[in-house]
Amino acid sequence: MECHYLEMRIGGLEMTKKLRRAETAAERKAMAGSAQGFEFIWRNRDWSEGFLEYVRLAALIVNKNDRELGKAVAGLAKRGLMADLIQEWILTRDHFKDLATLCDTAVCRSTRVMQQLGYSSDEPPPEQSTH
Repeated sequence: MECHYLEMRIGGLEMTKKLRRAETAAERKAMAGSAQGFEFIWRNRDWSEGFLEYVRLAALIVNKNDRELGKAVAGLAKRGLMADLIQEWILTRDHFKDLATLCDTAVCRSTRVMQQLGYSSDEPPPEQSTH
């Protein structure tokens, strides 16, 4: 598989980033699938290197006024990097949407089971001592 690298400097941040490939349909389905079959395979470092840099770049971009943003985008576009950066933001956005779905599933399932056990948000389970 061909590797592409994104090199940029925005707002004092310089980086060289290996671009990810888009997930396959099967990988997307596994990410968004049932909580019982979900496996979070990312190590902390790999996950942060894969996604947080793009979140930081997005924050830098949205904090720029239109003139500053125009300059930054023009510079990236001249180097042929803007389309790749937008694709990375789309992949990052979709990943976070899938994580939000996972957390929503965990909340719903846990709440349902708590209710089946006779607990509610007004009457949480009693604290149990570990002694």
